[in-house]
Amino acid sequence: MGDREYKKSRSLEYLVEFAKKNLDLMEDKSLAQALADATGATVYAYYRRTSYEDTLLTKNERDKIEAYAKLSKEEKKSVKLTDEETKLYEIWCTNKYFVDSDILYPKGALNPVRADSTPIGLATSMVTFKSKKKWIIK
Repeated sequence: MGDREYKKSRSLEYLVEFAKKNLDLMEDKSLAQALADATGATVYAYYRRTSYEDTLLTKNERDKIEAYAKLSKEEKKSVKLTDEETKLYEIWCTNKYFVDSDILYPKGALNPVRADSTPIGLATSMVTFKSKKKWIIK
């Protein structure tokens, strides 16, 4: 095998294609499929881990809110927050939404979940699981 073929065989694209063709993702044994079969509901899931990191605040929003929180009362007077940013600041900086050291916002996520970066080689798109069980309604 030449140097060029060796490098190609170690590229991320090659590994992704290899994984797609040669790895059994065991969809039938997944939690998502078990939920779909048990409930009859359509279940949406990722092959990768699910990241909830940005569901309350995106990185940019978090950076802005944290910077604002560090300002003195006098400095805050000169900064105009939008209504959305004011709401995010209240959520982020008050104890009102803290439960067991984490923020629990009762109205739910403000942003969608996304596929995380691992495991490498699996699709980042959401996958749909439907019940494979025959349902009998009486």
